Amino acid sequence: MQKILDAVSLETMWKSYYYSFELLLKHKFYACSALYDRQIFQTMTVMDLQGFSMSTMWNKQTTGFLKEAAKIGQDYYPETMGKMFIINAPFVFSTIWGMVKGWIDEKTRKKISILSSGYSK
Repeated sequence: MQKILDAVSLETMWKSYYYSFELLLKHKFYACSALYDRQIFQTMTVMDLQGFSMSTMWNKQTTGFLKEAAKIGQDYYPETMGKMFIINAPFVFSTIWGMVKGWIDEKTRKKISILSSGYSK
């Protein structure tokens, strides 16, 4: 998180975050729907936690960003997330997930699958 903030301001980062959602809604879903001749309105995300460490998560900037990002997604862009797979989740991630899942509404939580390194490719 600090490396990102060394490169851009927090305001620029949030503008980029909102812009990516708007781009998804106004252009990418439309293009994918036209390409596959059916309505596409949800994403599938794969988040790879290989190399993740507790020090990565335990700072105010990172937790603050994640909490606000989750709130923005569920408050302003509901139902765009179809499914999320968190892969290569280390054992210690279960502790962090215990804290993070409280920031996410139940309907969204049910769309998230956490997989250790033994998942099927």
